[in-house]
Amino acid sequence: MKKLFGSIIALGLIAHLYGLFGAAADPVRLQDFQWKKRLIVDCDLRGDKGDEKNAESLLRILQDDEDNLRRLALVEVSPERWVVIFAKADGQEAMKIDEQDRDRFVSLIQCDAGQRVIALIGLDGGVKQIWRDEMPSSEAVYALIDAMPMRLQEMRQD
Repeated sequence: MKKLFGSIIALGLIAHLYGLFGAAADPVRLQDFQWKKRLIVDCDLRGDKGDEKNAESLLRILQDDEDNLRRLALVEVSPERWVVIFAKADGQEAMKIDEQDRDRFVSLIQCDAGQRVIALIGLDGGVKQIWRDEMPSSEAVYALIDAMPMRLQEMRQD
């Protein structure tokens, strides 16, 4: 448990520092993840520092998906930063998102100033679920994903 908590804190710090100092490489386009990753978009436009406990909960959804079977990535959008975080076999990686993509996602999930919206985006790029001012559990996210036609097909092939 201590190891998991330490990993989550480290990942949050990496994402925060990444947002402050920017990326060494060019920003990624979210369309590059279509058909490769399901996205959990955390759009926090409340203007405060946010709730660290909630941020850790979203990171835990990535951590709890052993072997990244559900092909998840976390997209963090706030006034200060916009990054995509995804799990790899040897840890996690954070990459800055193209600014136009950030604006497109804010519009797509209707995240307005003063709000926090969390959305699940499928492999096809469509919005599958939106949570407003609530934090989804790992179980709720996994149940939604595991009921999706493409995920059902993936499970049959495994």
